[in-house]
Amino acid sequence: MLDLSSQTTAYNALFEVAAAGSACAGKGTRVIPGNVDQSVLAEKIDPKLFPNLDCGGLMPLGGATLSQSDIDEVESWIAAGAKNDTD
Repeated sequence: MLDLSSQTTAYNALFEVAAAGSACAGKGTRVIPGNVDQSVLAEKIDPKLFPNLDCGGLMPLGGATLSQSDIDEVESWIAAGAKNDTD
């Protein structure tokens, strides 16, 4: 399970960290700064990108799909270099 319990923990679990778990290990990197199309996180939250990924279920698992504005915000953050703005 991916720990997103705080901003700092989430950032450290996502930024340039290899995807893990039985379904996603070896499938890429969770967040690649500046590269939305190759970031597993973007593929897991965006229904338009998800069909390209063979890595578990669409996130959030068991929850409602994120709004398009939330997806756009995450993808914009990745595209802008995934800066750590938790400080």
